[in-house]
Amino acid sequence: MLTTTDFVNTYKQDNEGFDYEVLKSNDFVPVKGTLEHCKGLYGNGDVANPKTKYLLACHQKNDERQAVVLTTKMTHKNAKRELQNIITKLETQHGFVSVDMMYCKPETIDSMIQTGVEYNKSPADLTEEMDTAAQIQLKKIVLKALELDASDIHIYIKENKAEYNFRVDGILTAHTPIARQVGKDVIASALQTMSDDFKEMVEDTQIVNANVFLTVTPVDKNGVAQKAEKIRLRTSKNGAYDGQTVTMRVIRVNQQKYANLHKLGLPKDIIDDLLTISHYGAGIFLMTGPTGSGKSTTLSAFYESIDIAKKLVLIEDPVEYIIKRANVTQQQVLNKDGYRLIDMIESVLRQDPDIVGISEIRSEEVAGMAIRQALTGHMMVSTMHTNDAISSVSRLHDLGIDLKTLSERNLLRGIMAQRLIPKLCPDCKVNTFKDPRFPNEKYGLVCVKNPKSENSCKTCDGKGTQGRIIIAELVHIDGPARRFIAKQDYDGWEKHLSSVNWQSLYKRILPYIASGDVDPYMASHFIHELLAEDGDEHKYASPKAVGQD
Repeated sequence: MLTTTDFVNTYKQDNEGFDYEVLKSNDFVPVKGTLEHCKGLYGNGDVANPKTKYLLACHQKNDERQAVVLTTKMTHKNAKRELQNIITKLETQHGFVSVDMMYCKPETIDSMIQTGVEYNKSPADLTEEMDTAAQIQLKKIVLKALELDASDIHIYIKENKAEYNFRVDGILTAHTPIARQVGKDVIASALQTMSDDFKEMVEDTQIVNANVFLTVTPVDKNGVAQKAEKIRLRTSKNGAYDGQTVTMRVIRVNQQKYANLHKLGLPKDIIDDLLTISHYGAGIFLMTGPTGSGKSTTLSAFYESIDIAKKLVLIEDPVEYIIKRANVTQQQVLNKDGYRLIDMIESVLRQDPDIVGISEIRSEEVAGMAIRQALTGHMMVSTMHTNDAISSVSRLHDLGIDLKTLSERNLLRGIMAQRLIPKLCPDCKVNTFKDPRFPNEKYGLVCVKNPKSENSCKTCDGKGTQGRIIIAELVHIDGPARRFIAKQDYDGWEKHLSSVNWQSLYKRILPYIASGDVDPYMASHFIHELLAEDGDEHKYASPKAVGQD
C-alpha cells in the first residue's frame, strides 16, 4: 500500500489513471463532515448536467495530516470557488497539514460519495464496510419496492448515469437516479455474492437469468421495524447499446399470497372450470397472457388445488413460487452442458408423474414433446405468450403442429387467458367528460385516474390506483371447438362461443368500467379491444399542410 505522498506522486501526473478500486486498496476514505456538502454539489450525478460538480475530500485511514481533493477537469474549470472552499475547510477545520488536488473520472467520485453518504460513519467504520456498500444499496431498493408493494424492480445502466424504477399495480413509476458505478456494483454484487446460480464476472453485454436471495427488515408507515423477511429476486440481465438493463421480480418467500384459487379474485365460473380441468388424467392445459399478467401466480394456485394423491413434476425457468402441497417436485431448467429443456421433460417422464408442468412452450420441439406425452396418457400444463385464449391454437399451428393433431379428441383440455388491470383508488378517482370512444350508453359513467392524486391522495400514496383486478377468459376444447380448429376457423369459433354465453376478456372488463372501478384508458393498454373492436373501421383525419392549424 502506498503512502499518501507516494500515491499523489504516482498518480497525479497520470491524468485520471486511477479508479475506485485503487483508492479502496490504498485505504482512502471520505473525510467525515464534508460528505453532505460534496453530495449537494454532486446532485444526482448527471455527467451531462453542467451544474454537476464532482468534488470529494478523502484521506488514508491512518493519515490525519494529508488530504486529497478529487475532482474532474471540467469541475476544476467551472467550480474554482467551491474547490477552494473545501481546501480551506480541510486546513482550518479538520487540521490537515497538506491538501493535494487530483483529477479522476466521474465514476470514481460517484462510488466514493455514494459509499460515504450511505453509511455516514467514522472513516474506520467506513473502510471496514466498503465491501458491502453495493449489497446495502440493493437492500434499500428492495425495501422501497416492498413499501410500494411493487412486483418488479428495473435498473438501467446507461453511458453516463444509472437509474431505477418500480412496477406498481402494473404501471412503471418515475425513475430514481443513482451513480452509474453504484448501479453497476449493485448488479455485480447481487449476481456474484447473493445468487447460487451465477458466480462469474459480470459483463455489460452478458445475458444472465438467476435467482438472487437476500434478507431485509421492512418498516411500516410509522417507521417501526417489522420481522426480518427473506426475499427472492428473479433476475434477468441483458446488455444494451449504452450499458445494461436488469429486471428483478420481487418474490416474498415467507409471504406467498394467493396460494388458493378462491383468493385470487377470479369469478366462480372460471374457478369451477379450473377445478374441472384439474381432474383430467391426460391432455394439455395452457395458461396464456403477456409478461406480468399473473400467469405464474394463478398456476401456483391451480397446482395447489390438485388432488394431493397426484404426483406433480414442474420444470421451471426459473422456479418462481414454491408449491407447498405434498407430492410435488420443482426443478430449475439447467440449460448447460448441452442439457436442454427437452431432455429434462424426457427425464421427468421416467419419474412416474401424473401431471407435468412446463414453464413455457415457445418452440416446435417443446410443443411437439408436450403433445406426444399428452396423447400417451400424461396431463401436461404450460404457458404461452398470446393475446387471448383462442390465439394459442393459432400459435401452436405456427410452431409446426398440424391442425389434425390439434383437433385430436382429449388433447387440448382448456386454455385460459388473463390480465391484471389497475384498480382506481376509491378516494381520488374522478368522473370523466363525455368521450366518443367510451360512450356512456355503452360503458356507463366512466371514471378515470385523477391526475392530481400524486400531490393529494393519502389512500393510494399518490398513485391514483390501489391494487389490481384479475380479468380472465377460459375456453374448453369440446366437440364444436375441435371442428372449428380443424377448419382453422377461429372467427367462427369465437362467434359460436358468444352464442353459448362465453365471456371474453373484453366482455368481462365492461362491468368494472361501468361501476367506476377501472379507468378504460388504462384498461385499454391490457385489453386492446376497448379502443378497437374487431371489425371496426379506423377513421383517418383529413391531411393538413405543414404549419396549418
